[in-house]
Amino acid sequence: MTLDDGIKVHKVPLRRSNDDINDESPFAVAVSSPMEDLPPESNFLATQVWPSARSAAMALNNHLETTTISTVCEFGCGPGLPSITAAKSGVTKVTATDLDPLGLRLVNYAASLQGLSDRIETRRFDLVNNDSVPKADLYLLSDVFESSLVAQGAANLVGNLLTSSYRGDSSSTTPEVWVFAQSDRAQRDIFLIKLREILVKPRLDWTPFEKGPPSSWTKDNVDCHESLWLCDIDETTVVYG
Repeated sequence: MTLDDGIKVHKVPLRRSNDDINDESPFAVAVSSPMEDLPPESNFLATQVWPSARSAAMALNNHLETTTISTVCEFGCGPGLPSITAAKSGVTKVTATDLDPLGLRLVNYAASLQGLSDRIETRRFDLVNNDSVPKADLYLLSDVFESSLVAQGAANLVGNLLTSSYRGDSSSTTPEVWVFAQSDRAQRDIFLIKLREILVKPRLDWTPFEKGPPSSWTKDNVDCHESLWLCDIDETTVVYG
C-alpha cells in the first residue's frame, strides 16, 4: 500500500490468525522502511507501532467492555493502534493526538480503511506545551518519553488531568489515565519523579500489565491513585500474534 504521496506503508494488526492478518482485528498502518523519503517535519520513529502501544491497545481490547468509557484521547499516538482499537471496540469518540503530522495521516488512513473515520478525530498536540486538551473519559500515553523535556511535560499533563485543571468545575468526574512505558526507557524515571511531586504520592510506581486498570484494584492502596495506571512493559513478553 502507498499513501497519496507515494510513501510505502503496511498494515500492523493487533492480532493475527494463522500467520495472516485477521480481518476482524483492529490494525494500524505503519511506514514500511526507514529508507522512505519522509516529509522533513516527520520522524520515522513516530510512524511505527512500538511494544508499549501494542500493550495499550491490548489493554483497551481487554477492558473497555467492562467500563462506561465513551470517549478516549491518546497522546503521542504515532500510527494510533490504541486509538483505532478503542474505536473498533465501540468507543464513540476517539481523539488521536501527536506532534508528527505523518503519524496523524497514518491514523486517518487506517481509520478510513476500517470504516472508523466518523469515530476518530486527529489533532496536533505538543506534550511539552499542552495548553488545549480534549475532553475524554480515558487518556492514554504509550512510550512517549523520548526526552527529559517531553517526560516532564507529560508529567505536568497527567498531573493536571487528575486534578481540576482540565475537568471544568469541581464536580466533574476525574478521568482515568493509563500510561504505558517499557522498563528500559530511562526518561520514564524523570516522568515518575515529577508526577510523584505533583500528586504528592512519593511511593507511586509502575505496575505490571497483568494488574489491569485502576477500576480493578482494591482501593486501600494509599501509594496509588485511583484513576491512574502506570503500566510497566517488558518488551520481551509482548504478544505480537
